[in-house]
Amino acid sequence: DTTSADGNPIGQKYTDPAGAVPINHLFIHDTSINMRRRRRISIMQSSIRSVLNEAKPTSYAGLRLFGHRFPVDGPDACEDTELILPPGPILTNREDFDLQLNLLSNPVIGGGAPVGLALQESIADLRDFEGQKEIYLYLVDLIKCASPDPIQIIRSACEVSDLHLTLIGFGLRSDLQILE
Repeated sequence: DTTSADGNPIGQKYTDPAGAVPINHLFIHDTSINMRRRRRISIMQSSIRSVLNEAKPTSYAGLRLFGHRFPVDGPDACEDTELILPPGPILTNREDFDLQLNLLSNPVIGGGAPVGLALQESIADLRDFEGQKEIYLYLVDLIKCASPDPIQIIRSACEVSDLHLTLIGFGLRSDLQILE
């Protein structure tokens, strides 16, 4: 079959009958060791689900993780980011989102926090998409992995005209001065 569940040919973007360009949402899910405390993961996932529930049916959404594959003291902790759901039409990938969020509700490994790398790769993940790009970065620790520099990546994201970055931080008191 060469058509997807939304009736569009596979490999082509969904557009509504009025021809609206979709909004492209990308969620960066923190599964680092510090995010596992005090119900932070369930709060983060409720927020992701709320955005998905309110998104227009023409929207695209994707999910990138960090801190989920390697232990915090391992040599790969600061390279631990992965796009597990490439941006696709919400109408066809919503079940995949729910499945992945359920699997991630209690991650086996809570690793490092390569925030800069995850954000840098998320910007690249959305580079070729048309229309508005929305990145939601959920995080606990801003500067646990210094390379690439998360603050520099945040600054560069703010210079992209069709990109909106939302930072959702948990317990960032020690990082607040850096953000200001």
